[in-house]
Amino acid sequence: MAMGAMFAIALALAMDAFTVSISCGVSNLTRWTKDQIKLALFFGGFQGMMPVLGYVVVRYFQVDLSETGGFVAMTLLGFIGAKMIWESFKPIPNRCDRDTCMGEDCDREVCRKTGRARELPMKELLTLSIATSIDALAIGVSFALIGNRIVIPAMMIAVVTAVLSFLGARFGQRLGERFGKFAERVGGMVLIGLGILIMVG
Repeated sequence: MAMGAMFAIALALAMDAFTVSISCGVSNLTRWTKDQIKLALFFGGFQGMMPVLGYVVVRYFQVDLSETGGFVAMTLLGFIGAKMIWESFKPIPNRCDRDTCMGEDCDREVCRKTGRARELPMKELLTLSIATSIDALAIGVSFALIGNRIVIPAMMIAVVTAVLSFLGARFGQRLGERFGKFAERVGGMVLIGLGILIMVG
């Protein structure tokens, strides 16, 4: 697979983590540089490991889908892309939008009354890292099916995701929720388009 196509896949996959990072930045959950770096490392690390995991699983079980690999890859990429677009229309429940402040009983990330944001705990950071990298698992499966090597794409996915996650967390307040949603939709459309190209090619 050409470097340009691999970069496009990396960029598309990173949109999910990018959107979540923006959300964390808007919510003031990654206020300090050390938190932004930690978020980027976790998101990038998991995003890079998941394709390798999917690739190894297929190779380990020696699934022979040489004749249908292109169709399966297109289906997986299409599903991931459609899922990203669908989820981009869902609201991000990080900013308080309640009519009445509920104080300590409120489950929102940011308190309307005090304007304070709670810290991002390790448990939640791991959950977000896994949730934003599930799509990359399917990419690893797709690469195994079409016979593409995984090391360079996985590294590219990890680096691109880490960089965008850091930028999203750092400039979340400026970028805002609308731009993050738009980026996620673009990423979804890119994945669908690449899936079609793999099938046709």
